[in-house]
Amino acid sequence: MSGNNLKSIIMNIYKTKDIVKLNKVLDKVYNNKKIQNEIIEILHNNEKLSYFFLENSLKIDSFLERIKSSFKNTDWYKNITLFLKHPDKNVRIAFLKKLSSVKTLIFIEFYMEILKDREWEVRKTVAQNISIYNDENSLKLLVTLLDDSDRRVVKEVIFLLAKKGDVVLQYLDKHMQLPMPRMKLNILELLEKLRSFEVLKYLVILSGDDSEEVKLKAQQGIMAFMEKISIEDSNEDESKILILLKKELGKTDIKNAVYIIKILLKFKEAGSKIIREDLENRWMVKNDYFNLIKDIKIPEKIYLIIEMLESKKLEVKSNGLKLLSYYQVKSEVEEEVLRLIGEYVIKNIQYLSEEEKRSLSDFLRKNKLLEKIIKKIKSENSYERKVAVEIIGIIGDESIYKIIIGLLKDTDSEIRESVIKILGEEKNEKYLEDFKEMLSDPKDSVQLCAIEAIAKINTVSAKKIILESMDHPNKRVMEKASKIIAHESLKKYIDNFLILDEDTKKKVVKMFGKVEEETEDILSNEIQSIDPEARKRVIEILRYMPNKNKFKKILEKALVDPDKTIRASVVNIIVNISDIDLLKGLLKLLNDPDKRVRANTIEVFGNLNKKAGAKLLVPFLNDKDNRIRANAIMALYRLGKKEVIDEIDKMASMPNKLMKVSAVFVIGELGLTEKQYLLNALMKDKDDLIRKNVLKASYKIKYKNGVIFYLTDKNSEIQTLAREYYEKGL
Repeated sequence: MSGNNLKSIIMNIYKTKDIVKLNKVLDKVYNNKKIQNEIIEILHNNEKLSYFFLENSLKIDSFLERIKSSFKNTDWYKNITLFLKHPDKNVRIAFLKKLSSVKTLIFIEFYMEILKDREWEVRKTVAQNISIYNDENSLKLLVTLLDDSDRRVVKEVIFLLAKKGDVVLQYLDKHMQLPMPRMKLNILELLEKLRSFEVLKYLVILSGDDSEEVKLKAQQGIMAFMEKISIEDSNEDESKILILLKKELGKTDIKNAVYIIKILLKFKEAGSKIIREDLENRWMVKNDYFNLIKDIKIPEKIYLIIEMLESKKLEVKSNGLKLLSYYQVKSEVEEEVLRLIGEYVIKNIQYLSEEEKRSLSDFLRKNKLLEKIIKKIKSENSYERKVAVEIIGIIGDESIYKIIIGLLKDTDSEIRESVIKILGEEKNEKYLEDFKEMLSDPKDSVQLCAIEAIAKINTVSAKKIILESMDHPNKRVMEKASKIIAHESLKKYIDNFLILDEDTKKKVVKMFGKVEEETEDILSNEIQSIDPEARKRVIEILRYMPNKNKFKKILEKALVDPDKTIRASVVNIIVNISDIDLLKGLLKLLNDPDKRVRANTIEVFGNLNKKAGAKLLVPFLNDKDNRIRANAIMALYRLGKKEVIDEIDKMASMPNKLMKVSAVFVIGELGLTEKQYLLNALMKDKDDLIRKNVLKASYKIKYKNGVIFYLTDKNSEIQTLAREYYEKGL
């Protein structure tokens, strides 16, 4: 393309105002510096032609910036500047409208300057001009106008931004944390006009704002937003909102989390699960969390209470029971509360402690729900009848048991079984004839429940029925009767084992050995007793048993018993340490919260010689469980295998965050100052749990800079812990 030919093409484009062809030429010459230079030369001293290029180019690139740079030296550019500063606002507005024909924001500097114009009509026109473009710079400029001092400009800006939809949300972020209440109120007005799940994120953030006006309007906005969602009732919508709320709750200081928690409670079970998980992940501020939940007074709190009762953390469960005692049931949610309580009881009936039963009973009585439950006994729905029976059972009031006796004739065999079990717990001879009659029930499982209930009564009449059942036509009932008779004899020896003298204990244990299966059956039930003394008795019996391997499952349960004295005792009686499951259990006890348990466990490993210990423990260095792997490292290290600490480096480099956490934990527990470089490497990790454990390890190995680093951590819990460590001194 010769110079003359190029000039001819350009002049023809200008003459015909062929914008399409202009942009094709610009695209073709984008990487051709030689032709670009020729075009610059053609445009030189031709202001109109230069402006035509700048006005009609569809994208801003380095070549267009070169054209503009040359154009800045022209009178045309200077005149634009003068017109935009003209004393007559109508002239300024007219010229702004003319400037709106420019296809890109190549003249952004003019807009940035005139945004400061004293006349609201001018600033409104600027907003209209800027809204033509959809690039990042135009949206950023438009968002800044949300803080305009004139309401008429703001209304126009909100209208223009709302037309662009959810894309504008990303440009609000930097304004959310600034002390600009006027702008935040205008942002809230904009959010009302947008329809996106991301809107909720901004509403949640602003609901914790320092400005009371902003906070209140944001909270109102959240309720309005939730109303829109509930009207549409979309599972997909709900899932997206819950993901967003879970993320925001995790980032929010617990002192400011009350409104997010209230929103989550609107999602009932799903929202309550997120709250409970967050509570368990913030164990350092659990008391603040419990107090915050206690002060929330909305009907939906019952979902969280039930979720807390399901927790495996005893302290969470215990606080759930306290919250239940404070909860006042409103009439409009009575049926839902009964449904939730019923589902919880049915699911956990075998595991409810006496405290739980008492708390549930008190709750139902206090809120006058017992009458409603009794009415459900006559329900046509068998599930409702079963729930009613089980709840009446945990209330434990003999005066209302006469109501459920009639259900021994219920068409649902599960209900008949439940009634027998409940009445059987009373161990009252007045029900004996009813139980005897149930031995002829058409359902085998009901007959078996009946014979078990009779065995609990323990009177001459009851024993006579059991003896008669040795000839029962149902073979399973006959076998059960035989087992009960044998069991009764064994149980007496087991119950009185601790008061026997040493010689008698040894003789009794020999007898246990001859009926190992029956003994194991009784001990398996006893180790699950809610009575710690019964569980301790099991461990004492096993201490005398020669074949402890037979009772492996009982030992496994004892290793995780909530009573520390039981955990400490069982460690000393495990002889088959080569069993992989028991060994894993022991390894976990190296990290037990109780000193005596840890000491006993260390002693077990210490009694191994290095060769035997290594052979048993080395395979666990590749275990998938981070805690097992970490404890294996610590056990081998204490056996004198110092080289095992190289495994910490491997764990710290794994993508799994829990492996990193355990690696850091081992450094702190073993006081490995030589592994300080690993703490440095993980010190700035994005994950809060990793950083918290790096802080703890730094304190344990007296790494002062490691503690100081976290005094300004973005996570308030970590920051508080760092301050506590720093004040204690290193």
